[in-house]
Amino acid sequence: MKLFLKLREKIGYKMLKRKISHQKRYFRYHNFTTAKNVHILFDAQNPNNAELVKKFSDFIQQKKINVSSLGFIGDISEEEHDSYMKSIVLVSTKKINFFGKPDNIEYDEFAQAKPDILFNLCVESSFAIDYLFGLSHAEFKISTSKNIKFADFTIDVSKNQTVEFLIEQIIKYLEMIEPKNN
Repeated sequence: MKLFLKLREKIGYKMLKRKISHQKRYFRYHNFTTAKNVHILFDAQNPNNAELVKKFSDFIQQKKINVSSLGFIGDISEEEHDSYMKSIVLVSTKKINFFGKPDNIEYDEFAQAKPDILFNLCVESSFAIDYLFGLSHAEFKISTSKNIKFADFTIDVSKNQTVEFLIEQIIKYLEMIEPKNN
């Protein structure tokens, strides 16, 4: 059974790499001054992560930046989440196709958008996250050093593998980045 799952994931990654190779994406460094729209990917199975993402979203919105969030909830149904999660697109493993691609309208809309920055706040890698992260048209993609495959900027969280630490580091480094004026 494990062999079958690994084979399915390997085929999924090959299909993903093929799609990415045909994709054109504009790359540009952004910070909290230059960004107008950002997207956040996160693991919503842990309610603490959802609360941290909400606080991070509030911080970003105070800077007059539009925020959209997508959380992966595993086998949990969307109805089981609190009301504050209504502003977050949730993708359940029940809505993932055979090769691991999330398969719903909200996901497709999230994937087709062109945000200035895409934050991957998942400290553990998964194909569904890699699929969305890899195919995103975001100008600047930020992730952990564990999820380096499709990131433009990575943050080392090996000493503290928490979403809270990752968010702190993202804020720290984005405040240091000074993009060139185009």
